[in-house]
Amino acid sequence: IWKAVKDTAVTLDLSMPGMSGPSVNLKPAGGQFEGKAALSMVGDWTARMTVKAGADTGTADYRFNVK
Repeated sequence: IWKAVKDTAVTLDLSMPGMSGPSVNLKPAGGQFEGKAALSMVGDWTARMTVKAGADTGTADYRFNVK
């Protein structure tokens, strides 16, 4: 079972090629992080997740398509 790390900030920055989109601060919920964003256009999107825990920071990009 995964548990949320204390004092952790998780941000999701959404964008399309050449355009910025919404930024969402995810909140801990039941051992996970969750949040909501409205994607207003169809097409290719990138979600960049940034996790900050203490002095450590990590990022990961997830690419997806909205139809």
